Amino acid sequence: MNTFVVELWDDESTLCTFYTVRWDEVSNNETDIFFDKYHNVPEYEKASAELLSLYYKK
Repeated sequence: MNTFVVELWDDESTLCTFYTVRWDEVSNNETDIFFDKYHNVPEYEKASAELLSLYYKK
């Protein structure tokens, strides 16, 4: 059975709180897996940096 939990990814912003999904069998959450994968690919590095910049605008 595939089960997952919704967990807090970041709540330090005064504007919003970010949540993520983590599968029970996996130690990393989906948000971290996404950025680990795409931030290191040259074609996607700029786009992933833009997404992270939205996160860092606190």
